[in-house]
Amino acid sequence: LLQCCRQWRISLQDVEALVLPSWGFDVVFQNRAAWLAYLRGGDPEAKLGPSDFLGEVQGLRIAHKDMQCPIQSARWVEMLDGMVLARLMTDGRPTCMMPWAHPCVINKVLDGLRRVHWSPEHSWLFPRWHRDRMVFLAWVGGELGLNPVWTTAVLAFVPLQPPAVPRAA
Repeated sequence: LLQCCRQWRISLQDVEALVLPSWGFDVVFQNRAAWLAYLRGGDPEAKLGPSDFLGEVQGLRIAHKDMQCPIQSARWVEMLDGMVLARLMTDGRPTCMMPWAHPCVINKVLDGLRRVHWSPEHSWLFPRWHRDRMVFLAWVGGELGLNPVWTTAVLAFVPLQPPAVPRAA
């Protein structure tokens, strides 16, 4: 993924947008916890694996007072910034929509985007909020007299995590 981004001069978020299936996502959840809370309203046993960033859920029974039919299935994706995009559907088994690749492959790409190691040479690949975090951590390392080892060796292992403060919608 790093080589792809460097060769084509595209960011991790650009790659993310390119690999997403066109499932017609129409609902946004602030984060994974909000998505799980919504799912558990229809299925208390709902679980997502730690490396699941894309999927389909069936067998839900989520009723809304404004809707005549309950939500019975959903397709969803967790973005790099932590937001979850979903398509909520009233049919128990959604219509088959084949994305450009099998969802397992797309999920592996989304997982791989989160594993790209940061370095000063290719910091432009990363989302703005992650670059800001890294600048702050590099400053801390400088103030503590830990550079250049801090910046070149330690910061590469800081994970790409969603921002602590959600972005404005």
